[in-house]
Amino acid sequence: VKPVAVLEFETSICSFKWDPVRPRLAIAIGDRSIATWSKQDGVSMLQLHNNDWQDATKGIRWNPNGNSLLLVSKQHLLHVPL
Repeated sequence: VKPVAVLEFETSICSFKWDPVRPRLAIAIGDRSIATWSKQDGVSMLQLHNNDWQDATKGIRWNPNGNSLLLVSKQHLLHVPL
């Protein structure tokens, strides 16, 4: 088996989940960022600017139609449209 890609981040990966619709991966990163990766589009970064989102992301889930994410921290849920 040959790797398709190797992704490196400066902070820890908190959670990741495959898109249920497209071959795309969502990755929650410890610096309050979300990355999406696909072989076709590469990496796209989204910085979370919500002041209530102070804790590290503990979990990430795709909307069943693949157009948004739900992030979970210790005390909060955050809906992120893509």
